Formats: sequence, C-alpha cells, structure tokens
Amino acid sequence: EKMINKMYSLSNFGISADFLSTHVDFKHKGAFHMNIKDAFNIAKTLSKRVVLRNDYLDHEFALYILKN
Repeated sequence: EKMINKMYSLSNFGISADFLSTHVDFKHKGAFHMNIKDAFNIAKTLSKRVVLRNDYLDHEFALYILKN
C-alpha cells in the first residue's frame, strides 16, 4: 500500500502495477501475492479513475490508477 501511494504521488498522469494474485492453488516462494479486492480498495482511495484487468495471464492482474 505504501508503494502504491508513493508511486501515485510521484506520477503526473497515473500509474500501472502488475501483481500476482492470491487466487491461486500455489504461491511462488519469495514472491508477493496481492488480494485483488484489497488492491482495488486501495486504488479507490486514490482516484475515481481505476481499471483492474484480470484477463491477460493466469494468476496475475494489472491495476491502473489514473489521476482525477
């Protein structure tokens, strides 16, 4: 959450971040897995313009947070 907030504060137009999902039957050792709902809720505290994509790779999702 701190990293998303920092990235957003430094951006001019918005940010994009890719995450491994927690909705998996395995987790990569040493990798960070993010809950999709938690990521979306964090994004909505920063902007009304949020896009969440969960349609391009298994077990990954992208979050786009655009400046209002």
